[in-house]
Amino acid sequence: MKKIYIIESILQTEINYVHLLKKFNETSLDIFEIFTFDYQPAIQVFIGDMFDDVYNENVDTYENKDASVISKHIFQFDSTLLDEVTLDEMIEVLVELFEVENTSLKHIWNMLN
Repeated sequence: MKKIYIIESILQTEINYVHLLKKFNETSLDIFEIFTFDYQPAIQVFIGDMFDDVYNENVDTYENKDASVISKHIFQFDSTLLDEVTLDEMIEVLVELFEVENTSLKHIWNMLN
């Protein structure tokens, strides 16, 4: 599997969450304080610190609804993203994705207790 396809899948997951939660923005709940999803470390397995301090400006899942647009933008900076993912990279991505879910659940649990 190519690295860019994994990046696009992760981005689409984040976009789906963000746009689902955006519906609650007009309520008194600060929904993005309750649900925190930070997929940046999983994507950085492949892109490293490519965007460093301007990651959110380059990978805007709040305004964008199409992961392919973002992945094409990322790809223009690093053509090695067409390379096949290694087993070590896949494991690292899975660890990061687990951490996203684990952190989110811990945050919700702490708010409820």
